[in-house]
Amino acid sequence: MIVIILIIGQLILIAIALKIIFSLIDKMIYLCRRKGLLPRYWQNPTKISAIRKSEKVNNRRSKIERKAIKISGSSTSWKKLVSLLHGDTATAERLIAGLMLKFPGKSDRWYIEKAIYDLDRDRRRG
Repeated sequence: MIVIILIIGQLILIAIALKIIFSLIDKMIYLCRRKGLLPRYWQNPTKISAIRKSEKVNNRRSKIERKAIKISGSSTSWKKLVSLLHGDTATAERLIAGLMLKFPGKSDRWYIEKAIYDLDRDRRRG
């Protein structure tokens, strides 16, 4: 009977020690996350592939969409593109953003000219 009580007491001590150790590890991970010291895959290991893909696409798109909106300023090519779309600037910006994703590193004018060319080509076909 005493042996069983000693074993149960040791198991309880082990459980308490493990709880303390894991809580300290959780605190360290939390602090490292806040300071940005952990690799990305440690941030949320259960959803890493979905998070990586969505963050990568969202970050790229948001930067690209911001640049597409910035492009939409002054050029006559931009005005021609918007006129081909019957004044729909949101669609023009989406076309430019899509081209920026597909062909990174080109000039602003190239994206606008490519969008105009693609619209003309698609309208001739259909």
